[in-house]
Amino acid sequence: MAEERLQNIIAHAGYASRRKSSDLIEAGHVTVDGLIVNRPCERFDPEKVQIRIDGKPLPLGERKRTVVLYKPVGVLSSMSDPFGGKTAAEFVRAAPERLVPVGRLDKDSEGLLLMSNDGDLALKLTHPRYDHEKTYVVEVAGHWSEEKLRVLRSPVKMPDGYVILDCEAQNAYGAGGVNRNATISAPEFPALEAGETAVSWTGSITGVSVIPRWW
Repeated sequence: MAEERLQNIIAHAGYASRRKSSDLIEAGHVTVDGLIVNRPCERFDPEKVQIRIDGKPLPLGERKRTVVLYKPVGVLSSMSDPFGGKTAAEFVRAAPERLVPVGRLDKDSEGLLLMSNDGDLALKLTHPRYDHEKTYVVEVAGHWSEEKLRVLRSPVKMPDGYVILDCEAQNAYGAGGVNRNATISAPEFPALEAGETAVSWTGSITGVSVIPRWW
């Protein structure tokens, strides 16, 4: 087996997300052949070394499992909530593997969410370099005029300085021809984690209130 970054080995084993794996390594919780390694970028062949976390062997060769979950409104796309709220992890606790959210849906939105222990799949679905087009359908209050849609189609600068590149945007009409939704196809939106924030902020600068529902 080829060598991989230590943080990726841990993530691919389904033990934790890449970010959490990196934190565990930097905090000194991980040893390789008995020696503490605190650099997430160090590369190893998992079949040739023994990796332990807090003294316990890292389980390798776990079955890859991906679950399609319907996330209701009010549920966090997270493994835990420090404030005691309901999380997506609670819906898949019966699975023998540790399944984590692939991307994220905002707490106030609902829709399809993948839960998986397949780190490669999660990376390929969520990392911007793979250039997956993401389509967002949002219910809005008011009418999205052509002028406001032009704002959506143009590059948008977020409050933190991040610039969202141009995208496609159009009205989607509901029953009876009533304009109820705006559909945004955005190949260059930030990764799934930031999608809802981006659309909500865009809604505010166009003067139309965004009601997040289906993503």
